[in-house]
Amino acid sequence: MKEPIWESQPKSYLRDVRKNDIVWVHKKTRGRFGKMDVANVGDHGIVISSWTSSMGTPKIGILTDDLREFATTASCARVFGTLADESSHDIWYPIKLAWMAKTYVPMIVVKEETAKGRKGSAYVMTRDGNAVLIKPLGSEVKMWLSQDKCHPDDWSGLVESVEKCHSIRVPGWVAKKGGLYNNGGG
Repeated sequence: MKEPIWESQPKSYLRDVRKNDIVWVHKKTRGRFGKMDVANVGDHGIVISSWTSSMGTPKIGILTDDLREFATTASCARVFGTLADESSHDIWYPIKLAWMAKTYVPMIVVKEETAKGRKGSAYVMTRDGNAVLIKPLGSEVKMWLSQDKCHPDDWSGLVESVEKCHSIRVPGWVAKKGGLYNNGGG
């Protein structure tokens, strides 16, 4: 892919990088990322994670079209699309789903029931419907699972079903937090 023509990009892309943005790495970072590979100038892809370093520097994880993961400092990348854009969605959404299928781990969860007599859903959810209170099977750890931490195919089944128990796919760190890898979560 050729570098985008930056002068023709919408002004709405002149902002800080966010998750699900399509970015182009335009300069080399001096940052360190532990075991993660560092992005080179010209790498491009979808932002799959963002965090702030202990020194207060925004960092991002990028997924390329060949499912490689890189990290860079957020200021070294420029936005040239988002997953919400129709043209980007057709190209990058299948790539993101393939990456999720490859890296997410299955977890069986039980949805937390609401108090008897409450109106609305039979299960505890946020008002906007973007998170559900769950407990991994075999664990005492209750946790909020947000929509962006669950495979999209599994999320629709989780929130639309009246069943209490579900199998979902989540990032490994969410499963670990829920107690799947260590008895007790945390």
